[in-house]
Amino acid sequence: MKYRVPDYYKDFSCIGSKCKNNCCIGWEIDIDDKTLKDYYQVEGEFGKRLCDNIIHEDSAYFKMDKKGRCAFLNKNNLCDIFTKLGENHLCQICTDHPRFYNEFADIKEIGIGLSCEVAADLILNQKEPVSFLETGNNLGNLEEMFIFYVRNKIFEILQNRKLDMSQRINLMLEFTQKMQNYVNQGKHSLDLIEINIQDNTQKHWKKASSAESWKQWKTILLNLEILDDTWKKLLMNTDSQKNIQINDIFYEQLLVYFIYRHFMHAINDKNMIDKVKFAVISCHIIARIIQENDLNNMGLIKEDIPRLYSKEVEYSDENQEIIFDEILFESF
Repeated sequence: MKYRVPDYYKDFSCIGSKCKNNCCIGWEIDIDDKTLKDYYQVEGEFGKRLCDNIIHEDSAYFKMDKKGRCAFLNKNNLCDIFTKLGENHLCQICTDHPRFYNEFADIKEIGIGLSCEVAADLILNQKEPVSFLETGNNLGNLEEMFIFYVRNKIFEILQNRKLDMSQRINLMLEFTQKMQNYVNQGKHSLDLIEINIQDNTQKHWKKASSAESWKQWKTILLNLEILDDTWKKLLMNTDSQKNIQINDIFYEQLLVYFIYRHFMHAINDKNMIDKVKFAVISCHIIARIIQENDLNNMGLIKEDIPRLYSKEVEYSDENQEIIFDEILFESF
């Protein structure tokens, strides 16, 4: 098995009660079967409290109060299960969050998600290009290796700071479409993976980030299940016809994150280009909201926007599926 993590992964640490956007508020926290069985073996008053605050429907999850707080989140914003029973009694989702795990064949990739404010700050504000650390061994089959090396080339494009971001996005889309055509034809030779496209215009980004595109995606986003009223307010406030600017390392790190997290799912569905389109569309949505809202007046910082987007889209299977279904019809 080969393991892969971004270089910043080792620096992540939960800040607990200091967190302004606690992950135990506003989320339905599912309980895995193993932990559920463990909870029902807890005796005494706390055991009764556990039983009384677990809801059973399609799956088991913790009750929340009227403010959306988990029943076990105390007034100091700490988890009573953690303090009473210990870390080894947390359910799997509480142990893992905001970490994510993607496993393909004999490769396991691990990262941290943007929905966490500490993770968002760590990912988006580092100045050096991200690198990825690997341990273990895996050769994979030719098709898997092809997709993996295509992604490496995409990272190379996105981190080419001799080009502005709109040029990098255009080149990434052109390159991925060419590689997608090879995959569609059943060609997986690593010799085909060359960045030799000369068109460095901004045509794809201009279309993807246009006012017309925003109008379409605003409608889609407002019709999704919305978890946070702040997100809805930001969407409603964003209506400008202005062009947006993305010549900032912030957006490089944002795009690299989306490609790292989602691109290798193409091993399963053979669809690389839609993973890249998702990254581009996500970048457009986030950039437009940042640049067209008075964040300071709303008590927000720019890192809050990708955090909210991740919470609304990446951490909702239903919402993410709708976005990817819409991308099938997206052309830019």
